[in-house]
Amino acid sequence: MVQELARKNIISILPEGGTTNLPTMKIEQPLTSKDIVNSSEADYHFFIQLEKQGVYLNKDQIEAVRHGDGPALVIAGAGAGKTSVLISRTGYLIQQMKISPYHILLVTFTKKAAEEMKDRISILTGMQPSRNGLTIGTFHSIFLKLLRAKGFNQTILSNEKYKHTAMKMILKGSGVARDMEPETLLSLLSHYKSHDKKVGDLPERTSTEKEIKRVLIQYEKWKSEQNYMDFDDILELSLDLLQQDETILQQMRARFTHILCDEFQDTNPVQYELIKLLAEPTKNLFVVGDDDQTIYSFNGANQEHLLNFHLDFPGCNVKKLTINYRSSNHILTLGNEIIQNNTYRHQKKLKAIRESVEKPLFLRPDTTDEEAEWVLDQIRRDVKFKGKEYRDFAILYRTASNSRSMFEQFVLKDIPFSTYQTQELFYQQSTIKIVLDYLRLSLYPKNLEALRNILPTLYVNREKAFSYISDSQRRNPIDYPLEHLLNWEGIREFQRFKLKERISLINSLSTYSPLNGIEKIREFYDRYLEADEVKVSTIHQETLKEMLAELESSAKRFGTVAELLSFVDHLIEKHQTLIKNQNGEGVQLLTIHKSKGLEFKTVFLIGASEKILPHSSALDINNRTDLVIEKKKELKQQLLAIEEERRLAYVAVTRAIDELYISSPKVYRGEKLEVSRFFREPFRGGDNVSNLKNGTKSSTSTNLSTEKAIVWDCQNMECIGWKRITDEVTSPTCALCHSSMVKKERMIRSRI
Repeated sequence: MVQELARKNIISILPEGGTTNLPTMKIEQPLTSKDIVNSSEADYHFFIQLEKQGVYLNKDQIEAVRHGDGPALVIAGAGAGKTSVLISRTGYLIQQMKISPYHILLVTFTKKAAEEMKDRISILTGMQPSRNGLTIGTFHSIFLKLLRAKGFNQTILSNEKYKHTAMKMILKGSGVARDMEPETLLSLLSHYKSHDKKVGDLPERTSTEKEIKRVLIQYEKWKSEQNYMDFDDILELSLDLLQQDETILQQMRARFTHILCDEFQDTNPVQYELIKLLAEPTKNLFVVGDDDQTIYSFNGANQEHLLNFHLDFPGCNVKKLTINYRSSNHILTLGNEIIQNNTYRHQKKLKAIRESVEKPLFLRPDTTDEEAEWVLDQIRRDVKFKGKEYRDFAILYRTASNSRSMFEQFVLKDIPFSTYQTQELFYQQSTIKIVLDYLRLSLYPKNLEALRNILPTLYVNREKAFSYISDSQRRNPIDYPLEHLLNWEGIREFQRFKLKERISLINSLSTYSPLNGIEKIREFYDRYLEADEVKVSTIHQETLKEMLAELESSAKRFGTVAELLSFVDHLIEKHQTLIKNQNGEGVQLLTIHKSKGLEFKTVFLIGASEKILPHSSALDINNRTDLVIEKKKELKQQLLAIEEERRLAYVAVTRAIDELYISSPKVYRGEKLEVSRFFREPFRGGDNVSNLKNGTKSSTSTNLSTEKAIVWDCQNMECIGWKRITDEVTSPTCALCHSSMVKKERMIRSRI
């Protein structure tokens, strides 16, 4: 297969359409503490102590660690050693600045990161953090301790399955007019809380929004009655407590006079408000993050927290860490060239200390199935002939549905793999499973599990309808149990007519090819999904249709419905066996989002084509109405969405240590696609690429330049107004909408 694909010229050091090779990055030989710190300096022995532990900080890292009092922003590029800086800074506060560990707070985003830092700080200082009063932990662990100390005794509701069950019971008794998915409602609730929005303040513009609000209020009431709180409640209650009780706030401020925060670019509004509240009097806040790795906006992460840190904390010390200790020079060159096309960022370029003769390779397979076969064959060849291990490889993709072909190949060829995502296959996802269940009922009409799953698409209450069907089938067994519903008192005449049509369709599906059968189902299923405002609010229509298109693409390979279902069942069974035997030694399959913070010797980035990366949802951002996406200024929407997609490409590239393959299928779900703009832009030389960056037509201008400036920016998210700062002392009023304005940094054009 590899030789065949090589003959087809799908492998190249340039992406399709590329015209210019990238420059070769020179190798840096940065000075370290051993060269920089003089024996006459007061902190000489501190850095000697670090060196004994194998930590040799470079010049920028040393300057960050030596920061005195006041706010500091450390912009740490990918692989730039941010963890070493945070640990060294903590040790420096204790040993050199004589700050009591009792007064130091170090906030991380994961329990794993917190435990690692505790261990390394213990070795550095010779003190156990738990014994000397040093507080290291996640936002949730730290503020849960606060709540417990102040008498909050609620049980932590952490079991997702239990939460779903509780929400199901509330839905069942609420009398809502439509079926709502518990996970969808819980996702909405989490989004609102991370943005400091109370359930009682939720919108009621439509009947669906009114139903959502009513159900969420009942859920919150149930939690209160059961004395539960979840992880979002921990932060929400803590913020309310600190804002409402001045005594407790002052106690916390007196306790934590020096605060350090890791992964600052991932903070949501509630987390940032908590940090700002605590740091306000001393402003001894030391934050580390990378605006180029802000990829969790859907979870509430706000890039502006990092970009505008100097506005919230005037006079802050800004230090950039750009020496990359992970990737080879050719990989970093590509990463730099990709991300420099973003506008809203701190300007920086990563520098390499490792040289490699291997350049990133670009693949242009015809389809995702060909892509999957090539990648797996390449991995097996490297394992067999180059002595590599399966765990040396990672396959990254934009969304789970993009990985359907890849997962199938791994399962069918018995290649060991591990996944950081849900343990479900593509065919097990709820949107897809309903379609398959329609096909399943055409062969096995008595399959009650499949029957139960399709009931919401008949616009009936699933629980009540299924209960009626089950009871009727026990009393009067028939070959087609769905027909019992025709006699249900809860069904209206027009529903009965539609139900007869649907039963007739189900009975005929087995006579169609799988593709034609799915197309028949989609004639009504697409309308059902479009009408389901609750589901569309978190998984917008484009993504749902994308998943169904992928199912159609898969179905083309089979001649009968029975063949398709047999394949799916076999795949699920083999997958479950592989999952049980996972030991972490296999190839890593994960989304780009899940890969952040990780590194791999060899990375395959698949699906690097337009409409996959950047995702079609970002290209069509101005037409989206998702409830959970905060509406931004209309003219900025697409630019901001594209820039986050570009950051995803950058994160994927900078996960690679030695080798990087970037694959761009020509055809995806029957549609011809170009290579992703993110991988065409770097190879266009001096050509104007504004059309690639922003999705607009190219326009060349020789008399305009772009510069970063502080301006007055309208606070109304519906307005695009801004003005240059002249001599105003107080905030002016927007000339367009008359809203107030705030100082913000933005890129503006000026004539040259």
